[in-house]
Amino acid sequence: VVGHQIGMQFHGDVMARLDAGDASFAERLARLLSGHGPGCSVDVTGTHRRLRLSEWRVFDAASAHPAVFDGWNALWEGLALLEGERLVVLDRLDLGDPAFEWEVRPSV
Repeated sequence: VVGHQIGMQFHGDVMARLDAGDASFAERLARLLSGHGPGCSVDVTGTHRRLRLSEWRVFDAASAHPAVFDGWNALWEGLALLEGERLVVLDRLDLGDPAFEWEVRPSV
């Protein structure tokens, strides 16, 4: 909950610093997450938008406690909430998957 609140509180500042113009939330979040790895890709299929980050520069995914990802991810969930979006975690590098992968969905 605290991570969500921090993400929501800093949404305006973070998005302004990304200076991504009319980009979608998924594209802006991918730009932000690219600072955490070699690049974060966005795959758009119809109304589905998936983000994929294959490396985590900030932490060693193999040795980080799962709570580290949960706290880090909560920041991005907070950003999404203010845009009427929801992040759904599909894969987790820290749990042995080949990458972190999220799907961006409308918040219901």
